Amino acid sequence: MNTEDATVPAVDETGLGEDAFEVPEADRLFAPPTPEEAEHALRDLVWGEHFVCTRMAAARGNSTMYLYSLREAAAFLLDGNSGSASLGSSGSFAWVEFDRFVAWLRDVLGDTAFANVLEERLGGCETYNDKIEVLRQLLDLRMTQYRPYLPSDEGEGAGDEGADEDENEEEQA
Repeated sequence: MNTEDATVPAVDETGLGEDAFEVPEADRLFAPPTPEEAEHALRDLVWGEHFVCTRMAAARGNSTMYLYSLREAAAFLLDGNSGSASLGSSGSFAWVEFDRFVAWLRDVLGDTAFANVLEERLGGCETYNDKIEVLRQLLDLRMTQYRPYLPSDEGEGAGDEGADEDENEEEQA
């Protein structure tokens, strides 16, 4: 083997080197938010700044959902109870007006990086199911970038304390 060959970095068909895959997918799609951007995008909104979605369920009918933060939007769209609008589905699904959601991200929350990528990806989708899946995937990736800025849940520690007490009781028995 020639020594010149050993110094050439490996390149895949995308033209990226091996190190490109060490960067998290979210960071390849969106610039990571600064602390100030995260604070602004994750803030609690007031009436008039909220976003309205609908949860549709055959058994219960439609429920209007008022979302007052990006965190609430993520909880609503990523909860696992909002399946796709496929035939034979007996569960519920989320109905989102995608153009308005993109505008809400951009104009109200100020997350233009997320809004731009979402708008671009939605443009390549034809069916509602494809669009909602793209929205969920991108929202999940974006929320991974916001995770360090999210307040920790007050109830998280309570479950851990109970687990320690149960272990101590078992040790004493």
